[in-house]
Amino acid sequence: MKRIVLLAALCVSLSGCSSACVDEQGARTLLEAQGYTAVRITGWDMFGCGKDDHYASAFTAKSPNGTPVKGVVCAGLFFKGATVRFK
Repeated sequence: MKRIVLLAALCVSLSGCSSACVDEQGARTLLEAQGYTAVRITGWDMFGCGKDDHYASAFTAKSPNGTPVKGVVCAGLFFKGATVRFK
């Protein structure tokens, strides 16, 4: 019984971050400022960023030279800048 309760709590805590841990507007603004077009934010990427990042916004886009790319924009809450990681 304890295992079921722990598993349920884990699932709820992870799924709760799916929208709270995505900075859609911030990620879109950063990517467009770097010349990416057709930016589509696809949600939260649980394993895409480091432990000090609060936001992990997965995306697809076209690079400045027109190549399709996938990645994640990682960002912290306050004074940490954003990082773009490609997959």
